[in-house]
Amino acid sequence: MAAEKTEGTTLVGADDAKSKHGYRVVLAGILAILVALGIVLSRFKTPADVAQVLGPVLTAIATIVGAFFGIAVGASGREQTTDAAIKAAAAAEPGAAAQALGLPRDDAGKGTSPPPAGPGVR
Repeated sequence: MAAEKTEGTTLVGADDAKSKHGYRVVLAGILAILVALGIVLSRFKTPADVAQVLGPVLTAIATIVGAFFGIAVGASGREQTTDAAIKAAAAAEPGAAAQALGLPRDDAGKGTSPPPAGPGVR
């Protein structure tokens, strides 16, 4: 289910889908760890061998699961920041952006003057 947006708010179904995917990722990670543990314990008997083989496997699984959640949190933060920026820009006076950027204002005070247009103008 894709995240649907209406007027800067996320619909309820999008949050449910995100939590469902997160739940599946965690379950897949736990299942992969248990499978790896079973295979390693059946082939290696000394604790040092088990640790030596399981270390890289567990590191890879934890990295993938952590990356999933890191990307999800980053995307959520970016979405919230973008929504806040759009709301702030909509509430600002028409010439406020030009003033903040130090651009020249036109005579009406509504922002920057458009560039000259015409066949001989560069």
